[in-house]
Amino acid sequence: DPQSAMGWFWQGKSQQRQLQFQDSIESLTHVPLNGPRGIDAANLRVEILLHGLHRPLQSLRVADEVLKVEPGNVDALRHRIYLFAMTMQRPPLMADIRKAIEVGGDLPEHYIYLINVDDLWFLDGMDVVHRWHEQEPDSQLIRAAELVQKLKRGRAASLTTPGPESENHYA
Repeated sequence: DPQSAMGWFWQGKSQQRQLQFQDSIESLTHVPLNGPRGIDAANLRVEILLHGLHRPLQSLRVADEVLKVEPGNVDALRHRIYLFAMTMQRPPLMADIRKAIEVGGDLPEHYIYLINVDDLWFLDGMDVVHRWHEQEPDSQLIRAAELVQKLKRGRAASLTTPGPESENHYA
């Protein structure tokens, strides 16, 4: 039955694999969170919104819904951690990493985030956050994160690009 929760779930999953992200979101929205495959559908929506449609704030809202129903949901935590790291939101980042460690959903990069929490920088950070800003142009949070990522990229480039002061004048 295509109108059942399972039908909507499999239709949404199929659309996601065909890169029909908006259609997939619409299908998966029909799957009740507390029903069969509800958490799976919501986690898939989180992933599509964050990585496919580049709508991090909508993704965060869906992840929050998942965590209300299932507080230790590893997938929702991992996506939130990624978003918080990219937008340099330290307090929620650290809280979610601790929660992920508690529930056994920690990844190696989570420890790197903790160690470097005051100086996080991602090679693709500016590109990712720029795509997010294009989709959520009114978000001051995303705009600020984009500017910080731009500054960090410039700083990294200046530290690795030789300037005239590093030339050997003794040759």
